[in-house]
Amino acid sequence: MAKISLLIHIFVKNKRLVKINWKIVVLVVLLIITNLFWIYQVIDTGIGRSYYEVSCEEYRSDAEKLEKICKQFKTKEELFDFTAQYKIEIDTFSKGEALIVRFSSFDVEFENIKNNYDKRNTD
Repeated sequence: MAKISLLIHIFVKNKRLVKINWKIVVLVVLLIITNLFWIYQVIDTGIGRSYYEVSCEEYRSDAEKLEKICKQFKTKEELFDFTAQYKIEIDTFSKGEALIVRFSSFDVEFENIKNNYDKRNTD
């Protein structure tokens, strides 16, 4: 207890030492806070990246399964019924005499009620 009161007495007596000590304490606290922030950011980025990779792999797997299912359809009406039943979002457009149904990762092209599958990179 006597040592603490002696230190307080020395710091109060020498005001310059008190100001320097106060600034150092503030800077050390700020340094610790910013380092904790960066540690949190690195951990959060790593976790987010792993979730992103898992969701991309699941998406890729689902797209491959959907493509295999779509190859079984003989008419565009069958494909439209399937997408409406399962609420799958598609874009359709015509290119010449062909109707192209675009999913997010592949396209299905219909010419004269025949399926020609054209896998395109839509990224």
